[in-house]
Amino acid sequence: MPALRSFILAFCVCAAALPAAAQDRETKSDTLYYSGGVLSDSASVDPSKTYDLGEVVVGGAQNAPAARVTTVQAVPLAAIERTDAATVADIARLVPAASVQTNSRGETLVYLRNVGERQVAFFYDGALLNVPWDNRVDLSLVPASTVGRINIAKGAPSVLYGANVSGGVVNFVSRSLETEGQFTEAAMMAGTGSSRRGSVTHLRNSGDWRFLGSAGYVTREAIPIPNGSELPFGQIDDDRRTNTDLELFNVLLRGERAFGPNQRVAVSLLHFDGDKGIAPQSHIDPARDRVRYWRYPTWRTSMLIGKGRTPAAGGILQGTIWASRFEQTIDQFESVAYASLGERQEDLDMTVGARLVFARPLGAGTVQLGLNALTSSHGQTDLDIAGGGTPFDQTYRQHVGSVGAEYEVPLAARTQLVAGLTFDALLTPETGDKPARDAQSSYGALLGLSHQLANGITLRGSAGRKTRFPSLRELFGEALGTFLDNPDLKPERSILLEAGAQVSRDSWAGEFALFGTFTDDTIDRVSVTVDGTRLRQRVNIPGSRVFGIEVAGTARPAPRWSVDGHLTLMRPRGFDEEEDSYTALLSEKPAGLGLLGVQYRTPSGFMLRAEADYTGPAYSPDVDDTLVRLDPAVRLNARLSWLGTLAGTTFEPFLRLDNLNDAEVLPQLGLPAAGREIRGGVKAAF
Repeated sequence: MPALRSFILAFCVCAAALPAAAQDRETKSDTLYYSGGVLSDSASVDPSKTYDLGEVVVGGAQNAPAARVTTVQAVPLAAIERTDAATVADIARLVPAASVQTNSRGETLVYLRNVGERQVAFFYDGALLNVPWDNRVDLSLVPASTVGRINIAKGAPSVLYGANVSGGVVNFVSRSLETEGQFTEAAMMAGTGSSRRGSVTHLRNSGDWRFLGSAGYVTREAIPIPNGSELPFGQIDDDRRTNTDLELFNVLLRGERAFGPNQRVAVSLLHFDGDKGIAPQSHIDPARDRVRYWRYPTWRTSMLIGKGRTPAAGGILQGTIWASRFEQTIDQFESVAYASLGERQEDLDMTVGARLVFARPLGAGTVQLGLNALTSSHGQTDLDIAGGGTPFDQTYRQHVGSVGAEYEVPLAARTQLVAGLTFDALLTPETGDKPARDAQSSYGALLGLSHQLANGITLRGSAGRKTRFPSLRELFGEALGTFLDNPDLKPERSILLEAGAQVSRDSWAGEFALFGTFTDDTIDRVSVTVDGTRLRQRVNIPGSRVFGIEVAGTARPAPRWSVDGHLTLMRPRGFDEEEDSYTALLSEKPAGLGLLGVQYRTPSGFMLRAEADYTGPAYSPDVDDTLVRLDPAVRLNARLSWLGTLAGTTFEPFLRLDNLNDAEVLPQLGLPAAGREIRGGVKAAF
């Protein structure tokens, strides 16, 4: 096995500079973007020069593309649809340097370049998906059927993104139709674990109006267990993971109107409604330590999003406002039988946010002014069902704000400079039953250069500083008695450095980046014992460092063949006080992440795709906080489909096999990812 892993890893390294294209049915093109590079068999489309109200807008005035001094990537609709994913958690692996992990709370989170999940901001059409109480979102409950593209920003963030984005920005953009007319797509599929999914999406463009309507349903009884997984506790069946059922319903409605070339207004209503079980940690003996036997009978998100753009004062004013309501219930059961309910936590979060960006020419360059603000309340009721205690109600509130300015100016014909400065602040006027806290504030900065060489090679480099404030849950949350609060947590402060290059040719495109993240006062988790009870607590450790190299690309070695891939190798380390150096291992941060795909399309419409998905070695703490090594793993995936047309309707029946080698991928100790899964279905477009 070590020789096989080395071979596959070397294969990924060799192929990672070479990534894939497939038909985007809505734009009628065959295009895949990496950091603004375009590889297309049809008329090329540069997304940076086409305004889209779904974007998190950071760019120059008059639609001029911002200088790409940091890593900016996109995953198009064609690549998303090839995953046949039910939720966006299943498509996040397409993002280079993205680690997808499901924690002991059952939340599926994404880490970019091994920074903390609360440092990554997730948006939907420019509106924040992160629940501010914990500053993260469970991506296993965000449906994939509503997503038309994923845009990613990594490295030193633009100061215009706002607070708490030191780890990157991911924006899920809803589907859109670029031409006049209408388009409808319906999909049905079923697979392993009695999983079923159905969705329908309708798009219509008529004159100055655009409309989108989408609805979907996902259900699953359980995820399969990889062969050979050791699950000594919390497991009832041999092949199905205990308590991993899921049910999810979603609806999206959007209307948009253009009033002129630079005047648009859009309003969207987004609603997710789900419930699911949480797999218990199988390495914890319930006779010795407390185990989370949890279910989420209620997980409901509703968002109202308004977006607009208009000329103003010699420039362009554009922005997003949103209001969201998040409701969640956590049930804690007494045993793995999930029959006797012990405790319940009911949460209700209300958030209102806004982002405004004003851009106009100034001298030889473009200046952008940004304002980001949100206010959020968290109401929580704790119920002791088994003990018959009285409800315990708490209310928390926070205000997060950011003001910044960024200036982009050409230093020479092919060289651009970007410089920015921002001020971020956090206020917590209500802190439940905990002591009040003073306001926290910090500054952020960005300095970057990009240079376009004559032969199609672009070089870039950037440095930035950003602060991540502790979330209210990290400060005050007790998670049904499993955590000890720590209201004295300090913000994390990060310095981000990056140098990279991208190349675009007729038949291939690629990029690479060297990066380093230097974080002080890193927030980590430790175990503490209080009155004989073992609890967890968030604490500040002196700091952490992550160094790495990331490569990605796409190629067409022959007319009907395409190859795509990405590979990231990293060295994450924390500060070791005994050694007085950054040599301590960090938990659940893989040393490598990669994906290699090879695709062939026949003249008759059949398409075969094979993938190798690599996760490098990592470490995870056991119940005594001793770090246990998690072995590297390679999952092999395959997909067979046929694309045909009958009576004006396009059909695509497909069969997909994920983890066909049934490899054990262990993102966290005691919580293996799914084993072999088979899914089949059909998509129809008309």
